[in-house]
Amino acid sequence: MVGSVHSQNHVPNSGFEVLDSCVTNQDQFERAFPWINLVNSADVFNTCVGDSCPVTVPWVCVPLNGRGHQ
Repeated sequence: MVGSVHSQNHVPNSGFEVLDSCVTNQDQFERAFPWINLVNSADVFNTCVGDSCPVTVPWVCVPLNGRGHQ
């Protein structure tokens, strides 16, 4: 029997790609709506800070940031 399977991601903004504004410092996890930061557990890294990386906002830049290179 040959068939097809359809799936759907039920986790909203699972890759944290959608931000309500640029992340400019650590602990701004809530900018990846609808996620909230309960205990300073995660950081969001992004490219939207542009030329400010890594001089003024070194912790949130990609690929080189305050935590390493990714």
